[in-house]
Amino acid sequence: MKRFNLKAFFLFLFLVFALVGFLDSLYLTFKHFNSQAALSCTIFEGCNLVLSSNYAKVGKVPLASIGAVYYFALLSLGYTFLTQKKKKLLTLAFLVSSLGLLVSAYLTYLQAFVIKAFCSFCLLSALSTLLIFISLGLLNFKFRF
Repeated sequence: MKRFNLKAFFLFLFLVFALVGFLDSLYLTFKHFNSQAALSCTIFEGCNLVLSSNYAKVGKVPLASIGAVYYFALLSLGYTFLTQKKKKLLTLAFLVSSLGLLVSAYLTYLQAFVIKAFCSFCLLSALSTLLIFISLGLLNFKFRF
């Protein structure tokens, strides 16, 4: 009987959360460039307020596009790790996710205290980033289970 491989499990979680974040960001990017209709939020009512705020873009680039690149980079690092098995790739992914977590925390702060509205798609991205960070942290550091 095979033992449960905890490292493989956390690697799987990292890839799943990165894919969720990528698809979420891609959807918001698509909606930004291809839709004049209001975005319908499922949990919170503030999606359009958040996504039309001054904080939703860097210059003319929507944050969702930057998020899609961020998640794609993480997916690429994960895929490359699967093919090459170089531990440094997971360390790099953890460092990238650390930066992503800081940005995500700042953007969540802006939603709560500056814009005073929440976007469920943005919160999904924040949650994905947090779970990626935790998964990669558990992969990179030798915790005893």
